[in-house]
Amino acid sequence: MSTPTVSVFNTLLSQSISHQLAVLSKSAYPSVCKHRRTQLRCLSTSPKRFSPRPTNATKAAIQDSSREGGRLGHQQLSFPCLEKLEQRSKALIENGPEPAYSKITAGSVEIYHSKEPVFLDYGGYLPEYQIAYESWGKLNADRSNAILIHTGLSASSHAKSTLKNPKKGWWENFIGPGKYLDTDKYFIICTNVIGGCFGSTGPSSTDPLTD
Repeated sequence: MSTPTVSVFNTLLSQSISHQLAVLSKSAYPSVCKHRRTQLRCLSTSPKRFSPRPTNATKAAIQDSSREGGRLGHQQLSFPCLEKLEQRSKALIENGPEPAYSKITAGSVEIYHSKEPVFLDYGGYLPEYQIAYESWGKLNADRSNAILIHTGLSASSHAKSTLKNPKKGWWENFIGPGKYLDTDKYFIICTNVIGGCFGSTGPSSTDPLTD
């Protein structure tokens, strides 16, 4: 049938059903009529009549969900990529190469503490400060073999493993005997700059004037 023909057919069918119900309502069988009207109304309004028949797979899934005490539509969604990234971030915090902020103590790095103030180029000053650092190699008698590794704000002083912190550093393969920064020749010092978060005076530090 074409679309207009179907529309006319549906209209005539609806009118015919309405007429039959009107006739039945005046008949000697009102209870039968009422029952048929209820059936017809259920047929036209109940979504269950037109929903797909559940398969064995969907029945099993619903049963499993019920046993778990939850609804099938409220199960927790899984995002493997995000979960993998979260696990990687957690592993980096726990295993390095950068130590967690909370684990930076005098037990894991060396601390230089100055009671003298330092005046800043753009105004203000720090009444005292501390610098976290780590070192490798041996300083010679005339102190001419020192190399200072000066990092950005994002890096800690843990460029290479030490006795205090044996975990691999972020430049582990560059520092050591016979390597690019040869600890047989040089005394290597790496600091966490002031303003960093790995042990040196920074945003989390307490102002000594307010103690």
